[in-house]
Amino acid sequence: MAAGCSLQFSVTPNATTVAASSPITYGITASNTGDAVCKNVTYSFYYADNETYVSGTPKPAASNYYWKVGNLAPGANYQAQVVTTPTAQATEIDNEACATGDNASDACADNSITITKATTTAPSTPTSTSTQTPPPVTPPVVVPPANPQPPVVTPPPVTPPSSASSQEQGMWFWDSPIQMTSAQATQDLQVAKQNGFNAVYVTADDYLTIVAMPAGAAKTAQTKAYMNAMSQFVQKASSYGIVVDIECGWRDWGEPANRWKGFDMIDFLKQYNQQYPQAKIRGFQYDVESYLQAGYEDNKTPFLQNYVAFIDQSVTRMQGTDATFSVVIPFFYTDTQNWTPEITYNGKTEYAYNQLLDILQKKPGSRVLVMAYRNFFTGDNGVQDISTPEVTEAAKGYSTKVLIAQETGDVDPSYVTFHGMTKAKLFSQLGTINNTYNSYSSFAGTAVDYMDPFLQLK
Repeated sequence: MAAGCSLQFSVTPNATTVAASSPITYGITASNTGDAVCKNVTYSFYYADNETYVSGTPKPAASNYYWKVGNLAPGANYQAQVVTTPTAQATEIDNEACATGDNASDACADNSITITKATTTAPSTPTSTSTQTPPPVTPPVVVPPANPQPPVVTPPPVTPPSSASSQEQGMWFWDSPIQMTSAQATQDLQVAKQNGFNAVYVTADDYLTIVAMPAGAAKTAQTKAYMNAMSQFVQKASSYGIVVDIECGWRDWGEPANRWKGFDMIDFLKQYNQQYPQAKIRGFQYDVESYLQAGYEDNKTPFLQNYVAFIDQSVTRMQGTDATFSVVIPFFYTDTQNWTPEITYNGKTEYAYNQLLDILQKKPGSRVLVMAYRNFFTGDNGVQDISTPEVTEAAKGYSTKVLIAQETGDVDPSYVTFHGMTKAKLFSQLGTINNTYNSYSSFAGTAVDYMDPFLQLK
């Protein structure tokens, strides 16, 4: 038995060759072969463009493609099924499904199914999938949360941004465009649009695997494929009135030995925007959380200095581009919480947040996204308490804008997230944030982390 959670996932169609318009039944299995509980397991089914969802057992938790399994105990085995039909024009179906959990690596399964045309009498179209005898469905060993409800995708009780002058309402997508099927991208962007989001921050770290390839035809082909996938995503987002930033970063990117990763991603942005002017990426975003590195608590100063230097060097590399530059930061880089020391950089001794504002001033249009993760606004340690220092400081003559981010993932402690709560509660807080800070010249809007758990909100 493997140590820890070991999530295994398979999707098996009832046949690899089916007649046109005949239903396809996929047997889905998720199991835990490890010695620890796999927490909050979910899976998503990304249908092919020429494939239509018919039914699922159990029913999906969101948008006909997202299911919640719950916790999987060691040795537990969860089984389900999904039924689809190919479109009349389909000759082949290629789809993908992926499972994940809070403490599990993503596990994905791909299918390729050949669709045959009848040579004599056309096959009859079933009037109901109930005529098909499905395989037995085994419930999970650990029962998922009772009565999961699909998300409400009607516009939220806050006014969706509708013009360039409106405040941003952004959403993080943690799948890169090349990892998404067209169906997944369409579904996620539709949900974003219906819920008032006008910007998405899509991860692009996986491009670094292409950077590491030796020069040659294979690298050239994969680079082109990656950029084409990005272009298609950006154009699709644009059709919904949504702008796209690429996001990348890891806790150690500020260290000198790892800064090349950020620099190579900036080079990717420049190359992409030059080659795809009709589908430009609006901006470049770092999520580099240096305070999560081993040794930080013992001596914070060198980690913070390295991080600030990395941002400074990145701003220099961003000069001459028309893309915006953004950094995601915690709320405690100011002098308010006294969680970090003042640091000296470029002859100035001040807190990391002030150092960042000085640096970002060199790149017009820069933004700071503050992870003010709280599910309450007022009172001690609420969003207002931990966000106001950043907003007011940036308003003191800086051109850099501030966005305030909120969390929906299943994370601890519970007061930092809207997980298990309602969309109405989240949107009420976003509205309060906007109403409170709209009068500040530095305030640019809100952001939500992230699409998958957002779908689970009631």
